[in-house]
Amino acid sequence: MWQASPRWGDSWWLVALWVLAGLELDISLRYQQVNALLAGLVLCGLALYERRRFAWSGALLAFAMNLKVLPVLFVLALL
Repeated sequence: MWQASPRWGDSWWLVALWVLAGLELDISLRYQQVNALLAGLVLCGLALYERRRFAWSGALLAFAMNLKVLPVLFVLALL
């Protein structure tokens, strides 16, 4: 299974990855960025794709893409 992960006691690097992910989440939330939301939407979309729910997976991935690309279109309209 592609998303299988080891248990907490299996390896020390899993704990290190959780700590680093927490730091990235703190930085994103502090500066009001949507990076954590985008990462969550992509991971949920991949999980839905693996469960053969293609329509929901595509909808989540499209929503994540629109959150990142759509503001660029508004900036272009201002110019």
